[in-house]
Amino acid sequence: IAIVLVESVLNVGNSYTDLVKDPAKAIELYKRAFAIDCSYRKVFPEPDVTIVIKAYAQLFEFYDNASEYEELEKVVNRIEEILDAYPDLKQNYLTALAISKRTIGHNYQVSEQHDYNKALQYYLKAYELDPHDYLNLLLIGDCYRLFTPPDYEKAFKYYSITFATNHHTVNLLGTLHLIL
Repeated sequence: IAIVLVESVLNVGNSYTDLVKDPAKAIELYKRAFAIDCSYRKVFPEPDVTIVIKAYAQLFEFYDNASEYEELEKVVNRIEEILDAYPDLKQNYLTALAISKRTIGHNYQVSEQHDYNKALQYYLKAYELDPHDYLNLLLIGDCYRLFTPPDYEKAFKYYSITFATNHHTVNLLGTLHLIL
């Protein structure tokens, strides 16, 4: 019964997003859906867990578009917590989880404060989940290159890994030209 209630609230939230164009109301409804006794999540069959994860993904998108980075981090942590309860299912979401962490890192990197240390923490977490994501590898290298003082040795290490992973990357060649 709890999952049916969660799905119903999520569907209403989707309506506020798609039809009414009121993301604030949609977010409020998503939060209500997740406040419903989440102790049931360990007994959800996998398809139902997938619905909950997809809803969190929508919430992630809202917070990302609204530049609410602390809420974004909470959503990713919650998704990871749910997936930790389902190791077999987690394998299906490693790339998406890595991209979420990369997105948070990028938000820190391009923020007014240019928090490269915080960005690097998230990029490295994303790297653990998906070591073949060449864009993430480039961003790790960029952080090291943009540190004060720059750490060109580590930057070059990650740019080299990127090139080994995807040697067709023209952007990488331009970046390497900048630091050489």
